Amino acid sequence: MEKVSIHVSAKTLWTILLMIAGIFVAWKLRNFIMVVFVSVIIASFVEAGTRLLKRAKVPRPIAVFFFYILGFAILFGILYLIIPLFLAELSDFLNLFPKSSEFVKVLSPVAANGLNSTTLKAIFTNSALSGQGDFVGTLSGFFGGILNGILVVIISFYLAIQEKGIEQFLRVVVPDKQEDYVVDLWNRVERKIGYWFGGQVFVAILVGLVSYAGLYLMGVPYALILSALAFVFEFVPFGTALALAPAVILAYFGGGLQLAIYVFIFYGVLHYIDAYLLQPYILHRTIGMPMLVIILSIVACLELFGIIGVLVAIPIAVLILELIYDTGKHKKLPAA
Repeated sequence: MEKVSIHVSAKTLWTILLMIAGIFVAWKLRNFIMVVFVSVIIASFVEAGTRLLKRAKVPRPIAVFFFYILGFAILFGILYLIIPLFLAELSDFLNLFPKSSEFVKVLSPVAANGLNSTTLKAIFTNSALSGQGDFVGTLSGFFGGILNGILVVIISFYLAIQEKGIEQFLRVVVPDKQEDYVVDLWNRVERKIGYWFGGQVFVAILVGLVSYAGLYLMGVPYALILSALAFVFEFVPFGTALALAPAVILAYFGGGLQLAIYVFIFYGVLHYIDAYLLQPYILHRTIGMPMLVIILSIVACLELFGIIGVLVAIPIAVLILELIYDTGKHKKLPAA
């Protein structure tokens, strides 16, 4: 019987060790990598709008400032209009739960006095006293999230305000031999993500408004909170189905079985229109991605990166599918 010997060269061994070290470092820096990735995605959206204004001879810095100011104005305007109504509904909503529950203890200060420094301190203190985590850890997580949000705004603005800022960034972080391919790859991914995100935001706003109007007209309590949930869940596959359960439960407690049945039918029709008419059009017309792939990517990214993983799941899935497509196309090319 012949002996089989396996020879591993020093170069191969060092390559494997460097790959392992790179994966380890990337995992340790995953939060920062996600911040950079989200920043690149936001800068790509701004870039798409900047191109439109550029056709009207608007200078790039003014166009970028316009979109950021517009984004903040819309965000704060919505919060200014919604927060008072939301707090009023939250106060009544908390009365459904026992006063001794940790959920009520944490949110009661916000419902009573709004969101300010005093209520934030009360939330952190209640969390610490309830054994849900120490005060320092809670405070660190809260301000860590704020810091990440600030970094996203700064990095994305820096990338957007420069001419070909994203392309320059990619050329800096990518080896010279892969520069052109990576830039071309991202241009394709960016175009698909931009179309998907715009369509998804439009549908989410539409679902939120329709759900609020329907729930309000039917007299369902906490219609604003439920419609806000429908808006948020719309960015998740089968979001209207997920928003169904709390709506039916609150309708039952607020108006009995008949109202709960009406809400169930209302959300059923809304889910049918969303899942079988709106979503297929967005997915297949923009990114051409099967629903199963989207669900798996969201679950995987949520497990790996937490809540921010939901935001980057679709871009990551599109990027991976483009890489798979390029690999398959390369294999089909005839040998020279």
